[in-house]
Amino acid sequence: MSEQERLRLEEQEEDVLRELRLFLRNLTERLMLDRRFKAFTKPVDIEEVPDYLIVIQKPMDLSTLLSNIDEHKYVTVNEFMSDAYLIWQNALEYNPDRDPEGGTK
Repeated sequence: MSEQERLRLEEQEEDVLRELRLFLRNLTERLMLDRRFKAFTKPVDIEEVPDYLIVIQKPMDLSTLLSNIDEHKYVTVNEFMSDAYLIWQNALEYNPDRDPEGGTK
């Protein structure tokens, strides 16, 4: 591969990654604006929930997703989805489902 071809390929890769970041940023911003996901827009306040870091090993929230996008930490959609899934996993782990009687399901 010639130097010119290599540079062109690098440029194309950067264009694809830029498009990916724009898409992921738009998706994350839309989730942040949705009232249903309000609890997940910012990191859990450790002063309000002091035992959170005892239960949750790797906290994640939508603002952190957005920062990671802006810092080019996601090179694939799977990397982004792994962190997005972590938000859901953490919520279920910290707040296990309970029945109306207060017992665990």
